Amino acid sequence: MSKKLFWKSFAVSPIIKFISFVLAFLFLFTSGFGLYKAFTMPPEVEKYVPKLNYTHRGRFDYTVYMKPNILYESTELGPGKVYFLELTENMAFTFAYDFVSDQPPSSLTEEYQITATLTSPGIWQKQFVLVPETIAEGGAFEVPFSVPISQFRELLQTVEEETKVPAGLYKLTLSANVHSVAETEYGVIDETFRVPLEMDLEGGLIKVGDNLEKVRAGDLGEMEVAPVVNLGLYKLAGGTAFALSSIFLIYLLWMYLASRTWRPTIEEQVQMLQRKYADLIVEVKTLPPPTERQTVVHLDSLDNLVKVAEEIYRPVLHKSEDGEHLFCVIDSLGTVRYEYLARD
Repeated sequence: MSKKLFWKSFAVSPIIKFISFVLAFLFLFTSGFGLYKAFTMPPEVEKYVPKLNYTHRGRFDYTVYMKPNILYESTELGPGKVYFLELTENMAFTFAYDFVSDQPPSSLTEEYQITATLTSPGIWQKQFVLVPETIAEGGAFEVPFSVPISQFRELLQTVEEETKVPAGLYKLTLSANVHSVAETEYGVIDETFRVPLEMDLEGGLIKVGDNLEKVRAGDLGEMEVAPVVNLGLYKLAGGTAFALSSIFLIYLLWMYLASRTWRPTIEEQVQMLQRKYADLIVEVKTLPPPTERQTVVHLDSLDNLVKVAEEIYRPVLHKSEDGEHLFCVIDSLGTVRYEYLARD
């Protein structure tokens, strides 16, 4: 939008005035807040700096032992197979844990326990300890244990016989819990790391989840004081934005005061009216003078003339000559002539 067009639009439109001042105050407030933050920002700030990174890693592996059957040539199956509950006797698991740190701790102890929770979702659950609490050292260990599926199968049959409530789905969740305590130069790591493995006992099948491994990372660090980068640039940018916003607001205030006494010229008024009523106004080079049998009605504005034209479905004829603009509407019978004359 050109400067001249903006000035005219601003002068004649209350909506443009309102939007302009809203934007000006919004820019001024935003830049002022940014300037305040830049000049109140301390030259140095504290930030957390990691000094030591560590990782817990736990993984299950297993072998399924089955009764002799006609489906499989071997009674030992590895992970990722289809296991039938009635054919499965035992599941031999291995849980491996590793604690890795980029700086060796001065001391490290681990205490682990492995449990199994048999659940009828929303009804009952029972927990079994497969590996009791055991202390390990060295940051890495591997523990074998077994899940006696045949015993769980017999337990489920007994529960269904006693309760007379068969369930279509049971869940068996293995949970390896490792409590690690490591003393380091930057503090003590005291965390419990849990690795779950869910199995569904449904429709006579054992469905083992594929989330056999879990990794969790952590770190220890210190708060350090560091200088704020580009603080001077922040202040310069904030000051410049605030100055420009202030100049824009002052410019709008000047335009507002100036526009209170400004009036568009006849030519400018006609151009605005022509744009506003472009579909109704027809430019003509000559207009016949009123006849004796015509009644001439002089209107005080083009808006009123346009209303008449729309009511009688007639065009607005426009003739420009020597700085005068004559707008005319003639009814369909030619007996009434409506006119509006615009001139300085």
